[in-house]
Amino acid sequence: MPLRFIDTLPVVQVQLGDIKADFLLDTGGQIGITVPAPLINAATKVTLRDEFQKTGDAAGHTFSVQKLTATSVGLGATQLGPVDGLVNYKWGLSVGPEGAPEVTKKGVIGLKALSSRNLLLDVPNGSMTLFQKGGADAPDVTGWHKAPFEYDARGLVVKFMVNGVPAAMSLDSAATSSMIRKDAAIFTKTRSPCKKGKDEAFCGMTTLSSIESGGVSFGKLPVAVVQMAGIPFDGLLGIDFLRTRLVYVDFDGHVLYVRDAPQAKATGRQ
Repeated sequence: MPLRFIDTLPVVQVQLGDIKADFLLDTGGQIGITVPAPLINAATKVTLRDEFQKTGDAAGHTFSVQKLTATSVGLGATQLGPVDGLVNYKWGLSVGPEGAPEVTKKGVIGLKALSSRNLLLDVPNGSMTLFQKGGADAPDVTGWHKAPFEYDARGLVVKFMVNGVPAAMSLDSAATSSMIRKDAAIFTKTRSPCKKGKDEAFCGMTTLSSIESGGVSFGKLPVAVVQMAGIPFDGLLGIDFLRTRLVYVDFDGHVLYVRDAPQAKATGRQ
C-alpha cells in the first residue's frame, strides 16, 4: 500500500467503517489507533468508551485520554478487525526552534494495530506491505543485516552496540529525526554537545559513528541529543533512518531485517 509524506512523515490511507482518511504511521511505542474527534461517529464505526488512559510523550508531557474502539479498520485489502485506541491528542517532542509537525494532529495508526502481521517498510519508495505471520509469501531477506528486537509495553526496541556501548533504540517512523537522550550511557565514551550545568531540551547534533548488532555494522547515523523524560530506552531511530533503508519487521522471530537502499527516491514535504 502506498505511503504519502507530509512534513516528511509517512501517512497511510485507513478505512474506518465507511470512511477513508489519512492517518500518520507511527511505529513508536504501543499505539493501536488514535482518532480525531470529528471522525468518531456512526459512519466510521468508532465508539467512545467510558474509560480514560494516562499516557505520555518523549517531551515529558502526561495526558488523560478517553479510550475508544474502532470496530472496522482496514489498510488496503487487509482488514485489521476491531482496534482499541484513544481519542487523538496533541503530542510530540520539538527538536530545535520549530514545534511538532502539523501532521501530528492527524489520527495515528500504530504498530499495536499491525503487529498481528509482519511488516515491510519501504520508505525510500513510498510503500508498506503486510504479510501473514508464518506465511510463505515473506520477502527474501537473504543478505540483509539483522538485529533481534523486543516487543513489549515500550514498543519495538532493538538493542545495539552504539559507539561501543549498549543502547536500546526504538524504531519510530513518526520521529522527524533520530534522537538520543542526553543522559544516555554512550556519552561516557562519546563527547556530548550538551553544555554542563545548562538545562537544555535540545543540545545539538552528534553522530553515532558505529551502530552494531551481533558484530554486523548498521552504519553511521546523525542524531539529535535531547532531553527525553520518562522514556524506557536510549533513543529513537526516526524517519531519517528509514528514508535510506528497507526495513522488514519479522514478528514471528522478533528480528529486524535492514537493507540499504542507495537508489532511494526523495520523500520530502507534500
